Amino acid sequence: MVVWITGAPGAGKTTVAAKFKVLMPDAVILDGDEVRKWLTPDCGFSDEDRHKHAERILRVARLCKNAIVAVIAHPPEPVDLLVLVEGPARKPLWEGTIYTPPEHPDIVVRT
Repeated sequence: MVVWITGAPGAGKTTVAAKFKVLMPDAVILDGDEVRKWLTPDCGFSDEDRHKHAERILRVARLCKNAIVAVIAHPPEPVDLLVLVEGPARKPLWEGTIYTPPEHPDIVVRT
């Protein structure tokens, strides 16, 4: 099962992922910021690079029995559970990019 948690920078994705981990103790958490360091260090923050980053994370997540992904990007294809975290966002780390929430998340968490 792949749980994909998305939201603006600083909205609380990692915190929500930790709460899901309690419900899915055998799941692997793939945090977008941490994964970027070792899986996609070649990716910047352009729309194209963020899509590439999301594709690679999803490939790794699908290799796991259960995975919880906490990342700004939308999933590049359908996942088992899509969670939107809405909360006070901090200013994005990159210029000229605006986060757009997914249109039909399965769950919305307000932080």
